[in-house]
Amino acid sequence: MAGSNPKNSRPAAANKSAPAKAPAAAKPEPEKASKAPAKAKLSFEAGWKHNAQGELVAGGQLTIAYDPNRAQLKSDKNGGWGVQAFVKMVPSGQVVEQPVIDSAKARPATLEIPKGTTEVQIWFKNWTGSDAPRESWDSNLGKNYCFPVRA
Repeated sequence: MAGSNPKNSRPAAANKSAPAKAPAAAKPEPEKASKAPAKAKLSFEAGWKHNAQGELVAGGQLTIAYDPNRAQLKSDKNGGWGVQAFVKMVPSGQVVEQPVIDSAKARPATLEIPKGTTEVQIWFKNWTGSDAPRESWDSNLGKNYCFPVRA
């Protein structure tokens, strides 16, 4: 091999380029879940008990259920009676009034807790019909039922 230079006798490298990497799949944007409002339920039961399900959150919903067996006044001559809930939002002072028993039938009330609310105070008026109207208050002995609200 006259005239050949062993240093140059290597075969020419094939002009192969490395396989192109597929572009990384774009990560899907996290879905912005439409956040349903927080829901809480306060139940006022016979025997002067009450319990909470869920957390009260400003901007969320609150359902109030009142057991008819808790009511002190249940009828008059006409048989009409009910219970009205009063819910005070603190610190705004806004009071929402809704029936929770009407004509002896439980009617849970659902309401919105406004943003900025830090506490709800609840009390109830139990009433009888028109012949001899009477009222009785369920208000935690005048202190109202107070529940903290998370911002």
